Amino acid sequence: MSPFAPFKKRYSLEKRRMLCEEMTMNCEDAYPLICERSSASSMPDLRRSRFVVKAQMTVGVFLRFIRSQLPLAEDETIFLFVENTLPQMTTTMGELHLKHADEDGFLYVSYQEESVYG
Repeated sequence: MSPFAPFKKRYSLEKRRMLCEEMTMNCEDAYPLICERSSASSMPDLRRSRFVVKAQMTVGVFLRFIRSQLPLAEDETIFLFVENTLPQMTTTMGELHLKHADEDGFLYVSYQEESVYG
C-alpha cells in the first residue's frame, strides 16, 4: 500500500493548474504528465511522479524510462494505462495529451506490473 495520496488528492485543482503552468513555462513542444502506481499494483512508488515529456516521445520510450526507475524482476512486465486504457506503444505523448489531458493540464498515466509466467 502506498504511503502517498494520489497527486489529485494532494493538491487542489487551482494548485495543480499552477504547477502545470510552472512546469511547462519554458518548455516548447512538451507536455506535463503525472505517472503514478495503479491502486491495483503492489509495485513501489516512483521517486517522483511529475514529468515533462516531449510531444514526439512514444509510449514505448516512456515505458522503458519508467521501467528503468523501478526494481522489476526479469519475468515482470510493466503496463502503462491512460484512463484505464492500454495505449499503443507507437502513440506519441503529444497525441495522448491532446486526447486525454485532465482539466488541470496534466496527462495522468498509471503503471502496473504483471508476472509473465504467472
